[in-house]
Amino acid sequence: MQRFLKVAPIYAAIMTFALITVGCGGGWKPFVKSAQEEQTLIFGYLDMDDAPTSLQWVQLKQLRPVTKGPYYHFIIDDGLFYRTDTPKGIFKFESFGGLSRLRNMNFTFKFPAQGKGAMDPVIDKPGIYYVGSYKFKKVKTGFFEEGKFELEKISKPSEKELLVKLMAKAEHPSWKTVIQKRVQEIK
Repeated sequence: MQRFLKVAPIYAAIMTFALITVGCGGGWKPFVKSAQEEQTLIFGYLDMDDAPTSLQWVQLKQLRPVTKGPYYHFIIDDGLFYRTDTPKGIFKFESFGGLSRLRNMNFTFKFPAQGKGAMDPVIDKPGIYYVGSYKFKKVKTGFFEEGKFELEKISKPSEKELLVKLMAKAEHPSWKTVIQKRVQEIK
């Protein structure tokens, strides 16, 4: 028992470090490699002002080719979510959420079932994939009913506004060029 008490803090420190590293994507950073190496940029925006938490994570699941994993996680910046280096395939946005410090609760929301829409990207060639801007809206329910929500499509921030924000984050010059080209294509 005494031996356990001596090594327990060490194990706790190792586990904490591992959880932080995994939770932060293992140190993965977008826009560091060239656009040719990473090939894709998937991004969108989710306004969580009406939600019980801020947006702290978004998860994307690969449907085709069939795989047991991985789930792809996104970088979050004040409602903007983005990711580079997603492989070719068919995907579905699975869930999103965050931790509410006020309520000391973790909230997980499942994206609504979708068909072939913007929130179900098909990555068939390198490029930029904008999935839209949305607002989290609470749906009134009965007192004993589980909480419900819907995602309302919004026009602001626009694709162009988000790309300008992303261009400032791009470390590799080729990403700056690719994003700038897309900004110029948008009217």
